[in-house]
Amino acid sequence: MESLELRDYLLTRERTALSLNLDYKPDARSHIYLRGLNTQIKDTEARDRYTIEWLDSEGETSAIRPGQSAYAEAQRRVKFRSETLKISSLQLGTRQDLGRWLIDGSIGQSKASEATPLNLDDARFTGFGGQVSFSNTQQPRISGPSALSSPASYKLNRITLSESDMLDTERFLKFDATHRMVMFDRNAEFSFGTRLANQIKSSQANDYRSKAKGQSMADFLSAPIPYEFANFGPGLQATSLFNLGKSAGYSLEEDASAESDSRIEERIRAFYVQSRLEWSSKTNVLLGLRQESTKLKAIGNSIDLDAETITSLTKSRDRSDLLPSLSIRSELAARTTLRAGLSRSMVRAGFNQLAPSTIVEDNKALRGNPDLKPLRSNNIDLSLQHLLGRTGAITVSAYRKSIQDFTYLSNLGEAEGYDELLTYRNGDRGKISGLELGIAHRFTDLPAPWNRFLVSANASISQGSASLSAVDDGTTTKRNVRFPGHAERSSNLVIGYEYAGLSARLAYQQRSNYLLELTEDFLANEKDLFVAPSRHLDFSMHYRLTPQFSLGLEATNLTNQAYYVYQNSKAFNAQYERYGRGLKMMLRAAF
Repeated sequence: MESLELRDYLLTRERTALSLNLDYKPDARSHIYLRGLNTQIKDTEARDRYTIEWLDSEGETSAIRPGQSAYAEAQRRVKFRSETLKISSLQLGTRQDLGRWLIDGSIGQSKASEATPLNLDDARFTGFGGQVSFSNTQQPRISGPSALSSPASYKLNRITLSESDMLDTERFLKFDATHRMVMFDRNAEFSFGTRLANQIKSSQANDYRSKAKGQSMADFLSAPIPYEFANFGPGLQATSLFNLGKSAGYSLEEDASAESDSRIEERIRAFYVQSRLEWSSKTNVLLGLRQESTKLKAIGNSIDLDAETITSLTKSRDRSDLLPSLSIRSELAARTTLRAGLSRSMVRAGFNQLAPSTIVEDNKALRGNPDLKPLRSNNIDLSLQHLLGRTGAITVSAYRKSIQDFTYLSNLGEAEGYDELLTYRNGDRGKISGLELGIAHRFTDLPAPWNRFLVSANASISQGSASLSAVDDGTTTKRNVRFPGHAERSSNLVIGYEYAGLSARLAYQQRSNYLLELTEDFLANEKDLFVAPSRHLDFSMHYRLTPQFSLGLEATNLTNQAYYVYQNSKAFNAQYERYGRGLKMMLRAAF
């Protein structure tokens, strides 16, 4: 192990939401509606950190083994921020039944803003240096002299303040038309439609360095932090340090501020045609074609800390995709249905992956990539469903996906002046195939109280592989890996109970490990990062007090499942986080 960081988070969230639904139906064939939503989420986060780094005689990072003692330097750090997210949307639409024609249309706008006012980004205390050892590679325990946890060993090294704003707006128009007809003495439908959308997302951040420095950590202590993995010692007074950072004066850090600024403009024009035909009394065929055009413009800054340069960056890209689909539904028997489908799909990379900006923390950077291509997939799906009475069904499904240009997270290691630089890349090709079994049933045929229970379960087993390539000094290297982010085994079980106004669910989810990240040594599979298997148990309950009011209770992560990332082998910890159990109570009102 070369370094270790212990973290303690305290997050408080307040959420309010208001929705508006207005419907006007002048007759049975006409429907006009207005949908509105306004949500505000305020997060307050306090984060204490305790970092240890082992060094050799020349001051370079050095690795040690469990039980081995070596010279290390330690830091105590604290961060405190308040962030407010606001989301609003408004949609006006209509649905008109004109006999053989069915018309749907809507127009709308959505807006999301995230404001983080001036906050304490990092207050850092340094000063300790001495012999430190550790044990347990999965949940490391630290051993060292008493000075390691003594506040007198640390003095204020720096205070960094920050502020940021994000704005995301979208305007869209949607139109669909369906014509019902008879072809070859069979019922048929022909549909066409379009969706136009313009979306703009911008983000801006400013980082400041305070002039405060040299104060003893003993002057900023709070209550001890309960921590199961080490003696974290007393907490730090974030508010006092924030006030000190402001009162001492601060100046803008131009590089850090410029690299976080970005703007993305995306215009989507989509059109589709689709036909449905009753091939026979028991078989339906659905054939469709969708054409989607995307124009993307990304604006940001390219920062090179080694060269000390800031370069304005603008990327523009136009692309068009044709996405055909064919699906067949056939009733093999009175209670048994076969479904088969062939399709081509496309998924665009997220704005956070495309943004030409860099998010830096502790000189470790995450950079977007505006050159990312969208994921494209050719899909084959087959399913067989058998009804179990009137209230249940069992389903067996098989699928295969041939994928191009999927996105994965790549660690470039020490680069451009950063200790660690992560970015997103496109993979070459990948394949995922699997089987899934599902069952759902309500026990309405049983006597009370058992007739109020329901159960649903599904399990899937799959196999995913991907090919990646990288260019280094003009040489292209290729490598085959498990498909990134894909868990090859998963299962879910839900037990429910419903009676009068009461609805309760107990849900269990199990997921196998999956590949998270590739490191800078592209060909070294022993350095790949994996997320360990997880098991989650959640409970939810809702009770309707009146037609207008209802109470809700949600208990999450009852198994106290940890999030564990390891380096190729479970014995080698890369990240271990335990979030604890969650409890949420709600009061809902509808008028």
